[in-house]
Formats: sequence, C-alpha cells, structure tokens
Amino acid sequence: MTPIQLVQDSLYTLCSNLTSKRNTTKIHGDTRRACVAIVIRWRRGQYDRTPIDESNKARNWLEFVQDKMVQRDGGYPEILYIRRAKRSGDPWSGDMAFPGGRNEAGETDQDTVVREVREEVGLDLDSNDYVKLGCLDDRELTSLLGGKPIMILSTFVYLQVAPESPQITRQNSEVAATYWIPLHHFLNTKIHISSPIKLPVLPLSPKLPSVFGTVAMPSMIVPVKEENIVLWGLALTMTSELVSYTQNTKEIARHGHVVPLVRMTKAYPKLSQWDLDGFVRLFCFASTGWRVLNGGYHSKISTSWAGGPSIPDYYGSVRRALYVVTALRATAGLTAGGFLAHRIIKA
Repeated sequence: MTPIQLVQDSLYTLCSNLTSKRNTTKIHGDTRRACVAIVIRWRRGQYDRTPIDESNKARNWLEFVQDKMVQRDGGYPEILYIRRAKRSGDPWSGDMAFPGGRNEAGETDQDTVVREVREEVGLDLDSNDYVKLGCLDDRELTSLLGGKPIMILSTFVYLQVAPESPQITRQNSEVAATYWIPLHHFLNTKIHISSPIKLPVLPLSPKLPSVFGTVAMPSMIVPVKEENIVLWGLALTMTSELVSYTQNTKEIARHGHVVPLVRMTKAYPKLSQWDLDGFVRLFCFASTGWRVLNGGYHSKISTSWAGGPSIPDYYGSVRRALYVVTALRATAGLTAGGFLAHRIIKA
C-alpha cells in the first residue's frame, strides 16, 4: 500500500467508524461539563495546482473522501491543536489541547463546543464548511483523594469539507498558538516517544516532591516545522482514542495489530515507588476483573486506558493503594520503632 493510499484509507475508516458508532459512553449528572472539538482537514499536496471550486462543497464525509482533491496524490489529513495560554492557577496552562471550554447556563454540549471554538480560534462549526462525524467517550475528571467529580469532558469530532481552511483568529487570552498536525504522525510504526512527564502523586507544595514519589505519564514528541511539541495527558489520550478509529475492529481481533500510539497509551502510568505501584496495579486488575464478571464492559474500538469508564477505576485504585500503603508503612514504622526501643531498654 502506498503512503497516499494509507492516509486515504485511514481517513475513510476513521470517518466510517465514528459515524457508525452506537455505544458512545455519555456521563450524565450535575457535575459541570466542558466540551472540546477535534477538527480534521485535508491538506492538498505541495504540487497540486488544480483550481479550487469553493461553491462545490461536500454534503457529508463520504462525498468528501470521494472528491478528486482527496484522491489526488500528495495530500493528507491534519488535526487542529492549540497551545493553552499560560495563566496562574490553571492546571493545563501552557499545555497542548483541543479548542473548547466549559458549558454556560442553559447550553447543550453542542452549543458549547460551537461557541468555544468560534471564540478561541474563529472557526464556525455550524457552517457548511464542517460536518460532524461523531463523539468520543465522555471522560469524568475526579479529585485524587476524595474521588469527587470535578468535570465531565465531552469530545466532538468534525471534518472540514471546505477545500480551503477559513482564517484562524486566536483568542490570545486563552490560546498561545495553533498547529495543524498530520494524522500520519500518529500512525507511524515507530512513534517518537518523549521522556515521561513525571508528576507528584501527592504534592506537598509546588517545590517539594510527594512522600509517595512520582507518577510517570506517557508522552510523545511531534515534529512541527522548527519545533518539537510534547503531547501528553488528555490531549494524548484523546488523540489515541481518535487514532484507534482508523483501524478495523475485525482486523484487530484477527491479527492483534494495534497502532503503536494506542498500545503506548493503553499502559497504566507507572509510579516510582514499587509498593504503591504494585498495589495500584493489583486493585486495577481486581476492578477490571469484577466489571468483566458482572458484564460491565461493552466492546468498543478505543483501547486507551484513559478512555471512558476506566478513568474513575484507575484513580479509585490509586486512592485505595494510598490508604493501604500508608497503613502498612505506619505499621512497619511502629513495629520497627517498638523493636528498637525494646532493644535499647533491654541493653
């Protein structure tokens, strides 16, 4: 298969899988919601000089992928990313992300994503320049210790069917930069893995490490022009879930082949202290097994550990591991202290 056939087939399979998806995990409740958009466009080949007819826009994704512009050699799909502006008190300050934001009173998720994308990058997802392909699974973000829901994140996927991209106008207070990153960077058999992002498990202060060590989050390097962008966290796991839709589920089941990016993000984050890491993995295994025995998991394309319902499971396992390890360390400390005191008194 030639490179052009690979990107064409990947875009076709991604659109087909997303539009036919039936089991999107939607999380409902009173928790505040936020919505982001993954916007995909087709970049024409460098030497493609064919005149563009702006009036002839595809009405759906199938018409678009069958268009002569997409069928010509040299072009490829790209995904829009933003870099968040640096702001004090913002946990995602300066990180790579997708455009979007929090719901306002009376808004639906669709209303929110359209408004936020228009405000942040100036693209009108309600226009006939875009068609909605579908949604990824909702993600519930919770506090680590209490497990209290902080936010529910919904992700919409749009395909730009206009042959030319509208001008991006950044909201400088929210967005520091925008990037169109080729999809094939994430389909490579050898991805550029970056040094893991290490975060304190329980930070005591901004300058002191946690007494429970660090947790290493997977990350990858994406080359964009003269700079190397590090992608990690929610942006990476959402990208991984999107990329998983470029694969046919029957082929995965038959041959067991999974895109390396998806395989990398499928692994649980590694904690630096062996006892805490061991208990986290034990509780994750037990939680997953219990759900499977009770029929709690449905079959779906996404294989990222951070996809859908496994987020609360993972952080619930971290909380339980913290309680157990704290109790064991305290018991071991008291036992060792008592034994030492006994020896001193006896001496």
